[in-house]
Amino acid sequence: MGQPSVDAFDEVEVDAETVEEAAPTRSSRKTLKLHGHTQNVNCLAALADGRLASGSSDWSVIIWNLADGTQLATLDGHEGSVRCLAKLPDDQLASGSSDKTIVIWSIATKEQLAKLEGHTEALRSLAALDGGRLASGGLDKSIIIWNLAETRPRVRARSATWPTPSGSPSSNARADGSQLAKLEGHTEFVSSLVTLDGDRLVSVSADKSIIIWNLATGTQLAKLEGHNSMIFCVAALKGGRLASGSENGRIRLWNLADGKLLAKLEGHTAGVLCLAELAGDRLASGGSFGRIIIWNLADFSQLASLEGHRDFVRCLVALDGGLLCGNQNFTARSC
Repeated sequence: MGQPSVDAFDEVEVDAETVEEAAPTRSSRKTLKLHGHTQNVNCLAALADGRLASGSSDWSVIIWNLADGTQLATLDGHEGSVRCLAKLPDDQLASGSSDKTIVIWSIATKEQLAKLEGHTEALRSLAALDGGRLASGGLDKSIIIWNLAETRPRVRARSATWPTPSGSPSSNARADGSQLAKLEGHTEFVSSLVTLDGDRLVSVSADKSIIIWNLATGTQLAKLEGHNSMIFCVAALKGGRLASGSENGRIRLWNLADGKLLAKLEGHTAGVLCLAELAGDRLASGGSFGRIIIWNLADFSQLASLEGHRDFVRCLVALDGGLLCGNQNFTARSC
Protein backbone atom coordinates (compact mmCIF):
# COMPACT_ATOMS: atom_id res chain seq x y z
CA MET A 1 0.00 0.00 0.00
CA GLY A 2 1.47 3.33 -1.03
CA GLN A 3 1.27 6.58 0.86
CA PRO A 4 -1.92 8.55 0.13
CA SER A 5 -1.49 11.98 -1.34
CA VAL A 6 -1.99 14.87 1.05
CA ASP A 7 -3.50 16.72 -1.90
CA ALA A 8 -6.68 14.73 -1.16
CA PHE A 9 -7.21 16.85 1.94
CA ASP A 10 -7.36 20.59 2.32
CA GLU A 11 -6.83 20.48 6.05
CA VAL A 12 -6.13 17.94 8.78
CA GLU A 13 -6.49 18.79 12.46
CA VAL A 14 -5.83 16.74 15.58
CA ASP A 15 -7.81 17.73 18.68
CA ALA A 16 -10.17 15.34 20.42
CA GLU A 17 -11.81 11.96 19.71
CA THR A 18 -13.85 11.58 16.52
CA VAL A 19 -13.21 11.99 12.80
CA GLU A 20 -15.26 14.61 11.01
CA GLU A 21 -15.37 15.38 7.30
CA ALA A 22 -16.15 18.93 6.28
CA ALA A 23 -17.90 20.05 3.12
CA PRO A 24 -15.77 20.10 -0.05
CA THR A 25 -13.93 23.29 -0.90
CA ARG A 26 -14.20 25.12 -4.20
CA SER A 27 -11.62 22.74 -5.65
CA SER A 28 -13.70 19.73 -4.40
CA ARG A 29 -11.06 18.73 -1.90
CA LYS A 30 -12.01 17.48 1.53
CA THR A 31 -11.11 18.57 5.02
CA LEU A 32 -10.20 15.73 7.35
CA LYS A 33 -10.07 16.39 11.09
CA LEU A 34 -8.14 13.93 13.21
CA HIS A 35 -9.08 14.10 16.87
CA GLY A 36 -6.83 12.44 19.41
CA HIS A 37 -4.22 14.63 21.09
CA THR A 38 -5.29 16.87 23.94
CA GLN A 39 -2.27 19.21 23.82
CA ASN A 40 0.20 20.62 21.28
CA VAL A 41 1.51 18.41 18.49
CA ASN A 42 5.30 18.86 18.70
CA CYS A 43 6.66 16.40 16.14
CA LEU A 44 5.72 14.24 13.16
CA ALA A 45 7.24 11.26 11.36
CA ALA A 46 6.08 9.80 8.05
CA LEU A 47 5.86 6.00 8.20
CA ALA A 48 5.47 3.26 5.59
CA ASP A 49 2.10 2.14 4.23
CA GLY A 50 0.38 5.49 4.42
CA ARG A 51 0.81 5.99 8.16
CA LEU A 52 1.92 8.97 10.22
CA ALA A 53 3.22 9.28 13.79
CA SER A 54 2.56 12.37 15.90
CA GLY A 55 4.05 13.23 19.28
CA SER A 56 2.42 15.62 21.71
CA SER A 57 2.70 17.53 24.95
CA ASP A 58 0.00 15.17 26.24
CA TRP A 59 2.86 12.61 26.62
CA SER A 60 1.52 10.31 23.89
CA VAL A 61 2.42 9.17 20.38
CA ILE A 62 -0.45 8.43 17.98
CA ILE A 63 -0.14 6.36 14.81
CA TRP A 64 -2.60 7.50 12.11
CA ASN A 65 -3.92 5.98 8.91
CA LEU A 66 -3.84 8.84 6.43
CA ALA A 67 -6.20 7.07 4.03
CA ASP A 68 -9.20 7.54 6.32
CA GLY A 69 -7.91 9.50 9.31
CA THR A 70 -8.35 6.73 11.86
CA GLN A 71 -6.09 6.04 14.82
CA LEU A 72 -4.16 2.80 14.47
CA ALA A 73 -2.43 2.95 17.84
CA THR A 74 -1.70 5.14 20.83
CA LEU A 75 1.74 4.66 22.39
CA ASP A 76 1.94 5.64 26.05
CA GLY A 77 5.16 5.31 28.00
CA HIS A 78 6.66 8.74 28.55
CA GLU A 79 6.23 10.88 31.64
CA GLY A 80 6.62 14.19 29.85
CA SER A 81 6.03 15.92 26.52
CA VAL A 82 7.04 13.96 23.43
CA ARG A 83 9.39 16.39 21.68
CA CYS A 84 10.89 14.38 18.79
CA LEU A 85 10.36 11.25 16.68
CA ALA A 86 12.50 9.19 14.31
CA LYS A 87 11.38 6.41 11.98
CA LEU A 88 13.57 3.31 12.35
CA PRO A 89 13.94 0.11 10.28
CA ASP A 90 11.78 -2.97 10.91
CA ASP A 91 8.64 -0.93 11.59
CA GLN A 92 10.09 0.62 14.72
CA LEU A 93 9.84 4.19 16.00
CA ALA A 94 11.96 6.22 18.42
CA SER A 95 10.39 8.93 20.59
CA GLY A 96 12.27 11.46 22.73
CA SER A 97 10.72 13.31 25.63
CA SER A 98 11.09 16.07 28.18
CA ASP A 99 11.31 13.20 30.71
CA LYS A 100 14.95 12.80 29.47
CA THR A 101 14.34 9.35 27.95
CA ILE A 102 14.08 7.80 24.49
CA VAL A 103 11.63 4.95 23.93
CA ILE A 104 12.05 2.49 21.06
CA TRP A 105 8.67 1.13 19.94
CA SER A 106 7.48 -1.76 17.82
CA ILE A 107 4.65 -0.11 15.90
CA ALA A 108 3.04 -3.43 15.01
CA THR A 109 2.81 -4.72 18.59
CA LYS A 110 2.76 -1.32 20.42
CA GLU A 111 5.51 -2.78 22.62
CA GLN A 112 8.34 -0.81 24.20
CA LEU A 113 11.49 -2.52 22.98
CA ALA A 114 13.83 -0.30 24.98
CA LYS A 115 14.00 2.80 27.13
CA LEU A 116 17.29 4.66 26.68
CA GLU A 117 18.51 6.81 29.55
CA GLY A 118 21.60 8.96 29.32
CA HIS A 119 20.60 12.56 28.80
CA THR A 120 20.45 14.72 31.90
CA GLU A 121 17.86 17.14 30.53
CA ALA A 122 14.95 17.12 28.06
CA LEU A 123 15.33 15.70 24.54
CA ARG A 124 14.86 18.00 21.56
CA SER A 125 15.87 16.02 18.47
CA LEU A 126 16.45 12.51 17.10
CA ALA A 127 18.04 11.30 13.86
CA ALA A 128 18.19 7.71 12.61
CA LEU A 129 21.66 6.73 11.38
CA ASP A 130 22.95 3.90 9.23
CA GLY A 131 24.20 0.74 10.87
CA GLY A 132 21.47 0.45 13.50
CA ARG A 133 22.41 3.68 15.26
CA LEU A 134 20.42 6.63 16.59
CA ALA A 135 21.55 10.19 17.38
CA SER A 136 19.85 12.29 20.08
CA GLY A 137 20.31 15.87 21.23
CA GLY A 138 18.78 17.95 23.96
CA LEU A 139 18.90 20.64 26.58
CA ASP A 140 22.04 19.16 28.19
CA LYS A 141 24.04 20.51 25.18
CA SER A 142 25.25 17.01 24.20
CA ILE A 143 24.63 14.57 21.37
CA ILE A 144 24.54 10.84 22.15
CA ILE A 145 25.03 8.12 19.54
CA TRP A 146 23.16 4.92 20.48
CA ASN A 147 23.59 1.35 19.26
CA LEU A 148 20.19 -0.11 18.32
CA ALA A 149 21.41 -3.01 16.22
CA GLU A 150 19.82 -5.63 18.49
CA THR A 151 17.63 -3.63 20.86
CA ARG A 152 16.13 -5.79 23.59
CA PRO A 153 13.15 -5.04 25.84
CA ARG A 154 13.53 -2.52 28.68
CA VAL A 155 17.21 -1.82 28.08
CA ARG A 156 18.86 1.00 30.03
CA ALA A 157 21.82 2.91 28.62
CA ARG A 158 25.27 1.64 29.46
CA SER A 159 28.54 3.53 29.63
CA ALA A 160 29.65 5.19 26.42
CA THR A 161 32.38 3.68 24.29
CA TRP A 162 33.92 5.33 21.27
CA PRO A 163 33.85 3.74 17.79
CA THR A 164 37.14 2.75 16.24
CA PRO A 165 38.39 4.93 13.35
CA SER A 166 36.88 2.46 10.89
CA GLY A 167 33.46 3.35 12.28
CA SER A 168 32.73 -0.02 13.88
CA PRO A 169 32.10 -0.10 17.63
CA SER A 170 34.99 -0.96 19.91
CA SER A 171 35.10 -4.46 21.37
CA ASN A 172 33.22 -3.60 24.57
CA ALA A 173 30.33 -1.85 22.81
CA ARG A 174 26.97 -3.60 23.25
CA ALA A 175 24.40 -3.89 20.44
CA ASP A 176 21.51 -3.49 22.88
CA GLY A 177 20.74 0.20 23.20
CA SER A 178 24.06 1.19 24.73
CA GLN A 179 25.85 4.48 24.12
CA LEU A 180 28.47 4.37 21.41
CA ALA A 181 29.59 7.98 21.74
CA LYS A 182 28.87 11.39 23.18
CA LEU A 183 29.58 14.44 21.01
CA GLU A 184 30.21 17.66 22.88
CA GLY A 185 30.92 21.00 21.26
CA HIS A 186 27.85 23.18 21.68
CA THR A 187 27.63 25.65 24.55
CA GLU A 188 23.81 25.82 24.60
CA PHE A 189 21.05 23.27 23.98
CA VAL A 190 21.00 21.17 20.81
CA SER A 191 17.76 21.98 19.04
CA SER A 192 17.85 19.89 15.86
CA LEU A 193 19.80 17.13 14.08
CA VAL A 194 19.94 15.96 10.48
CA THR A 195 22.04 13.29 8.75
CA LEU A 196 24.28 13.72 5.71
CA ASP A 197 25.91 11.14 3.47
CA GLY A 198 29.41 9.99 4.27
CA ASP A 199 28.52 9.13 7.88
CA ARG A 200 28.12 12.79 8.84
CA LEU A 201 25.71 14.48 11.22
CA VAL A 202 24.63 18.13 11.43
CA SER A 203 23.61 19.69 14.74
CA VAL A 204 22.24 23.17 15.37
CA SER A 205 22.01 24.91 18.70
CA ALA A 206 20.80 27.82 20.75
CA ASP A 207 24.47 28.89 20.77
CA LYS A 208 23.81 30.19 17.18
CA SER A 209 26.19 27.67 15.58
CA ILE A 210 25.94 24.72 13.19
CA ILE A 211 28.39 21.83 13.61
CA ILE A 212 29.07 19.13 11.03
CA TRP A 213 30.37 15.94 12.66
CA ASN A 214 32.38 12.98 11.36
CA LEU A 215 30.66 10.08 13.09
CA ALA A 216 33.49 7.63 12.41
CA THR A 217 35.90 9.66 14.53
CA GLY A 218 33.61 11.91 16.57
CA THR A 219 35.41 15.00 15.33
CA GLN A 220 34.08 18.30 14.06
CA LEU A 221 34.47 18.72 10.30
CA ALA A 222 33.18 22.29 10.23
CA LYS A 223 31.41 24.93 12.29
CA LEU A 224 29.11 27.29 10.37
CA GLU A 225 28.40 30.65 11.96
CA GLY A 226 26.24 33.44 10.63
CA HIS A 227 23.03 33.46 12.64
CA ASN A 228 22.73 36.12 15.32
CA SER A 229 20.03 34.38 17.35
CA MET A 230 19.22 30.86 18.53
CA ILE A 231 18.93 28.27 15.75
CA PHE A 232 15.83 26.10 16.08
CA CYS A 233 15.78 23.89 12.98
CA VAL A 234 17.82 22.48 10.11
CA ALA A 235 17.14 20.62 6.86
CA ALA A 236 19.50 18.90 4.42
CA LEU A 237 18.69 19.87 0.82
CA LYS A 238 19.54 18.39 -2.55
CA GLY A 239 22.61 19.75 -4.30
CA GLY A 240 24.84 19.74 -1.23
CA ARG A 241 22.96 22.52 0.52
CA LEU A 242 21.74 23.05 4.07
CA ALA A 243 18.95 25.27 5.43
CA SER A 244 18.76 26.57 9.00
CA GLY A 245 16.07 28.63 10.74
CA SER A 246 16.41 30.83 13.81
CA GLU A 247 14.58 32.62 16.60
CA ASN A 248 14.56 35.98 14.84
CA GLY A 249 12.72 34.62 11.76
CA ARG A 250 15.78 34.36 9.51
CA ILE A 251 16.60 31.35 7.31
CA ARG A 252 20.13 30.75 6.04
CA LEU A 253 21.11 28.55 3.09
CA TRP A 254 24.60 27.05 3.15
CA ASN A 255 26.92 25.32 0.68
CA LEU A 256 28.17 22.21 2.44
CA ALA A 257 31.18 21.86 0.16
CA ASP A 258 32.88 25.00 1.48
CA GLY A 259 30.64 26.14 4.34
CA LYS A 260 29.81 29.42 2.63
CA LEU A 261 26.52 31.24 3.00
CA LEU A 262 24.44 31.03 -0.19
CA ALA A 263 21.43 33.14 0.72
CA LYS A 264 19.36 34.74 3.48
CA LEU A 265 15.61 34.17 3.31
CA GLU A 266 13.62 36.82 5.15
CA GLY A 267 9.85 36.76 5.46
CA HIS A 268 8.97 35.47 8.91
CA THR A 269 8.47 38.09 11.60
CA ALA A 270 9.20 35.69 14.47
CA GLY A 271 10.91 32.39 15.14
CA VAL A 272 11.28 29.74 12.44
CA LEU A 273 10.59 26.45 14.22
CA CYS A 274 10.60 23.91 11.38
CA LEU A 275 11.75 23.33 7.80
CA ALA A 276 10.89 20.76 5.14
CA GLU A 277 12.28 20.30 1.62
CA LEU A 278 9.61 20.01 -1.08
CA ALA A 279 9.79 18.72 -4.64
CA GLY A 280 10.63 21.21 -7.37
CA ASP A 281 13.51 22.83 -5.50
CA ARG A 282 11.23 24.36 -2.88
CA LEU A 283 11.45 24.77 0.88
CA ALA A 284 8.67 25.09 3.44
CA SER A 285 9.24 26.99 6.69
CA GLY A 286 6.88 27.21 9.65
CA GLY A 287 6.95 29.17 12.86
CA SER A 288 5.32 31.60 15.20
CA PHE A 289 1.88 33.11 14.55
CA GLY A 290 0.79 30.09 12.50
CA ARG A 291 2.50 31.08 9.25
CA ILE A 292 4.05 28.76 6.65
CA ILE A 293 6.11 30.17 3.78
CA ILE A 294 6.94 28.23 0.60
CA TRP A 295 10.25 29.33 -0.93
CA ASN A 296 11.66 28.94 -4.43
CA LEU A 297 15.25 27.86 -3.86
CA ALA A 298 16.25 28.65 -7.44
CA ASP A 299 15.86 32.40 -6.96
CA PHE A 300 15.14 32.58 -3.18
CA SER A 301 11.70 34.15 -3.73
CA GLN A 302 8.48 33.49 -1.82
CA LEU A 303 6.03 31.33 -3.77
CA ALA A 304 3.24 31.29 -1.19
CA SER A 305 2.32 32.21 2.36
CA LEU A 306 -0.09 29.85 4.13
CA GLU A 307 -1.78 31.50 7.07
CA GLY A 308 -4.68 30.82 9.37
CA HIS A 309 -3.18 28.11 11.57
CA ARG A 310 -3.72 28.62 15.28
CA ASP A 311 -0.73 28.77 17.60
CA PHE A 312 2.85 28.07 16.45
CA VAL A 313 3.54 25.75 13.53
CA ARG A 314 5.81 23.37 15.42
CA CYS A 315 6.61 20.68 12.81
CA LEU A 316 6.39 20.00 9.09
CA VAL A 317 6.52 16.83 7.01
CA ALA A 318 6.50 16.71 3.19
CA LEU A 319 4.40 13.85 1.88
CA ASP A 320 3.46 13.00 -1.72
CA GLY A 321 3.41 16.56 -3.01
CA GLY A 322 1.63 17.96 0.02
CA LEU A 323 2.63 19.29 3.39
CA LEU A 324 1.63 18.16 6.87
CA CYS A 325 2.05 20.50 9.80
CA GLY A 326 1.46 20.15 13.52
CA ASN A 327 0.54 22.74 16.11
CA GLN A 328 -2.25 23.07 18.67
CA ASN A 329 -4.39 21.83 15.81
CA PHE A 330 -3.02 19.46 13.20
CA THR A 331 -3.13 20.69 9.62
CA ALA A 332 -2.11 19.58 6.14
CA ARG A 333 -2.17 21.65 2.98
CA SER A 334 -1.21 21.08 -0.60
CA CYS A 335 1.63 23.36 -1.67
